Amino acid sequence: MINIHQIQRTHYRVEHHDGQRIQPLGCLVNVAPDYTSLEPFLIQLRQAGAEGTVALVHEETGETVARRVVKWYSTSSRYRPSEFDD
Repeated sequence: MINIHQIQRTHYRVEHHDGQRIQPLGCLVNVAPDYTSLEPFLIQLRQAGAEGTVALVHEETGETVARRVVKWYSTSSRYRPSEFDD
């Protein structure tokens, strides 16, 4: 039987990078370490008119495991960004 205290939990922090500024946006536990975990934060940043990147950072190692560019794009297909940033 697995004791609940023995389960390894992976902690990530979400950061907004805008030039030289880094703003913490939140913490996530046991999420997929890829761009899909950043989607709710990306939507909020776009709605606020922000620019830069949003990053998922492994709390223990400090490694950026996923990143998305915060950008606006036209609904015209020739201006549509690629589906995935990383």
